[in-house]
Amino acid sequence: MNKKISLFFFIDAFGWEMLQECGFLNSVLPHSYKLESLFGYSSACVPSILTGQLPNVHGYWSSFYYSPSTSPFKFLAPLSLIPRCFSSRNRVRNIVNRQVKKKLKINGYFNLYQFPFDTLKYYDYNEKINFYQPGSTTTPTIFDHLISKNIPYYSYSIDKSEDTQFDELMQSLEEGTIRFSYVSLGAIDAVLHLNDRHSDIVKNQVKAYETRISKIYGRAIELYDEVEISVFSDHDMTPITETYDLMKDINKLGLSYGKDYAAIYDSTMARFWFFNKKSELIMRNKLSTITQGKTMSVLELKELGAYFEDNKFGNLIFLMNEGVTIIPSYMGSKRIAGMHGYHPTQKHAYAMYSSNHQAPCPMNKITDIFEAMLNVTRFY
Repeated sequence: MNKKISLFFFIDAFGWEMLQECGFLNSVLPHSYKLESLFGYSSACVPSILTGQLPNVHGYWSSFYYSPSTSPFKFLAPLSLIPRCFSSRNRVRNIVNRQVKKKLKINGYFNLYQFPFDTLKYYDYNEKINFYQPGSTTTPTIFDHLISKNIPYYSYSIDKSEDTQFDELMQSLEEGTIRFSYVSLGAIDAVLHLNDRHSDIVKNQVKAYETRISKIYGRAIELYDEVEISVFSDHDMTPITETYDLMKDINKLGLSYGKDYAAIYDSTMARFWFFNKKSELIMRNKLSTITQGKTMSVLELKELGAYFEDNKFGNLIFLMNEGVTIIPSYMGSKRIAGMHGYHPTQKHAYAMYSSNHQAPCPMNKITDIFEAMLNVTRFY
């Protein structure tokens, strides 16, 4: 027997509402908590879970930010000459993504999605590091704490498949070489983006995770004296009820992109930078008439930990109402079934944390997951 082990499984987009609808290893994980997520996408949630800090502390909120002087994407400008009907194809984009990531030596998650090639020259990329690599951030992650205490562990890393993670974790259990594990599962996020949350394909994905995690847990209790297991998420998935062409509205204002303003149109929000007072006034006036969303106030952003004094991620952030997506956007041009990235107090924004033991600390927000993980290191 090999003493104690703590197993943590992160399931992207399997939030509180999904847990209520589907359940998840209820007999194994009787202690469940509803957690408030963050304002933003996984680029904000993941580093916050790993560090226990808000984006305005660890510095990671959105992937792209306005910085023409440091933009590494200028070499992609000639691709803007390719007809959009071809350059927007997923196969083409995937090839470009791989080549750009390799050329720029980006170690973290990277995807250009449907970002227009002619606008990339204005932006830099924030998520160049691998958060799962110890020492990768100025704010210590759970992995830095594990290293500092010489606790052997297994962890997910960028581009490591789910099958690989399960196989490697099982091997580590058999060898008795670890006391902590962190597995990241993202397939269900993709499934929920494209399918109704009540569809069979979603239910089958949940069952598949239950089966594989049960197998890991079953073997762990045979090999270790004590096994703590916890499953958690970063957010849920909101069913899409409406799309809105925000770019069309903005393009009608007569302002010049790159001279008067810059903008990034994400799926659920648009971020603007202004280069003169006139363009800012025109833009704000227009946005105030759009009922499908609202301009986030500085006070709201501060309360949500998403305000940056240097306006790195935008002078103005326009957030869509829950269930409304911007189509077309820099993320895609077609309507999908589900999306996340709305206000964290909306119904389908809440994350979850389920465990076979009571949480060692108050569990109210996803940043508390870090404290729950950190707590287990105090017993080694």
